[in-house]
Amino acid sequence: MSLCEGDIFALDPRELVRRIDAGELDRVEMTWAGEALAFVDPSIAVPCLVRMLAHPEALAREGALIGLGAQLPEAALDALDRVAESDPCVVCEMPVLREMAREIAAEIRQARCPNVPTR
Repeated sequence: MSLCEGDIFALDPRELVRRIDAGELDRVEMTWAGEALAFVDPSIAVPCLVRMLAHPEALAREGALIGLGAQLPEAALDALDRVAESDPCVVCEMPVLREMAREIAAEIRQARCPNVPTR
């Protein structure tokens, strides 16, 4: 059964994480799931979002980046740096997800040390 965006956002956060980890969501639902996790307690959302960065579907990784961009967790920096360096998704010869990951990592670093320039 396919879920709409509203269904995904209405799920209990732990149930959403369970469905993500169980592989029960399609690629579009995974995008919405990452976006929904942006509004969830970081202790529940961030570990799942980091795992989503390794998903084979680019839409799932994009959802994870959207969620992490809202959460800005320092715990995700290593994973974001890996995506920024090697994500395979290229749209019209532009490494879109790599750039998103770079921007989010820079925001996290800037928030941590506001007077130090980002890389």
